[in-house]
Amino acid sequence: MSRRRLMAPHRGLGLASPSPTFELPCFATAAKLWLRLEFLNLELPRSGVFARLTEMFLEHVDFNHRGRGDFGHTFSTPRCPLLRRLRIAMCTGIDTMGIYSDSLHHFELEFVPGLMELTLMAPGLRTLELLSCFYYIQEWNCSIHAPDLESLRWGDRFNIGSVLFVGFARLQQLAAFTIPVFGRPDNTIIQEFALLLGRFSAVYRLDLLLSYERDLDKYEYLMEYITKLPNMNTMSLWLYARGHSVGTSVFYLLSLCPSVKRLQLTLLDGTVANSPCHSNCECDEHPDWNEWEAIVHGLEEAEIRSFRGTEHDFNFVALLFLVSPALKKMTITLDCMADASEESCQKLREIVAVHPGACLEIHQNTSGVFYEFRQSNFTKTPDDHYYDSRNLDDKQYMMDYITILPHAEKLFLRLSSGPHAYGACPDDWKTKHISLDFQEVEVHGIEGVKHEVVFLR
Repeated sequence: MSRRRLMAPHRGLGLASPSPTFELPCFATAAKLWLRLEFLNLELPRSGVFARLTEMFLEHVDFNHRGRGDFGHTFSTPRCPLLRRLRIAMCTGIDTMGIYSDSLHHFELEFVPGLMELTLMAPGLRTLELLSCFYYIQEWNCSIHAPDLESLRWGDRFNIGSVLFVGFARLQQLAAFTIPVFGRPDNTIIQEFALLLGRFSAVYRLDLLLSYERDLDKYEYLMEYITKLPNMNTMSLWLYARGHSVGTSVFYLLSLCPSVKRLQLTLLDGTVANSPCHSNCECDEHPDWNEWEAIVHGLEEAEIRSFRGTEHDFNFVALLFLVSPALKKMTITLDCMADASEESCQKLREIVAVHPGACLEIHQNTSGVFYEFRQSNFTKTPDDHYYDSRNLDDKQYMMDYITILPHAEKLFLRLSSGPHAYGACPDDWKTKHISLDFQEVEVHGIEGVKHEVVFLR
């Protein structure tokens, strides 16, 4: 790559210091291009055609492109005539992006702080994921024209005045994340998600990632801001329950779509030790269940993954049969840390036995499989770390990833087990002055080994 010198602010100190900028060559014969550059300053080629390129992956790059016009021309049809898959993630220095592509099928845009305008015209686009690009910006615009879009995964701000969807008549799957179940009464995130969910009349599958606060005493129940859901065949709910009962929020969402035929429920944090949930906890407040009978008249099949075996969970199964008279099949996969005793299994069988014609399947997650809500369309390769904490080496510092969004208020980490190095802070951090706005940090999977202690300190 060609190299130029320019003056750029040094991250952390706010001092001007020389920083090299590399110009990406135009690889005329390359079919795939994957770059992870640890925020190296990179400039896209000003001319030339990626004639054979079908897949491009750009992550942890500082493009230094603010105020320099449209950023997306390089990825459009004149420069990338065969491009089918594009992922831009955790990149900085971009404020305007316009992509006009006849060939693009999959596009992922994640963690691009400071993006103010996105225009996407892709008549062949099948899947789109947008995550955390428009937060902390007062004025922004997003226009997407994708008449063949089948899957939309949205984890960003949404309002009618700033977002324009054109087409979307063939949309089959809608995923929205992360939706707070409890929060402050002035919470705008839940209101924007309510607008998003009300935007579509029908999809085949709806995926929602719901998150509970750990201590609910100082928060209010927010789910009733959502008043409309699209008609659907399958509702898939992914929950960070933090040890709380999920019944009230799940049944409320089911009541908004009584004809749904299949429910899939995944508890992402599994069994939670020292849960703050108590007998009078806000999570278990609900209306008279007798008034909720038969609210989901179409539900025929339900699946619960990472069943914890708590009293909350058994009550939920019993109530689900109460409100779903057509429910005929229940599949339960026990969390790898849950009680798999014959007593627990028998308790489930007794709940199902009082409903003639219903069958129950119970499985044990003996392999410790971790269910993943966000799965990329990019195929993982042996050297593809995807910045998973299980694969971090000494040169990859988790703190660098955390600081890309310095204004985040909450941090949730799930550390995997094993002798993996999360990376102590680099030496130059001692001379940097970095301030984060975290008000709450929750870490799961701590084993007390040295590299974890250093990281937390």
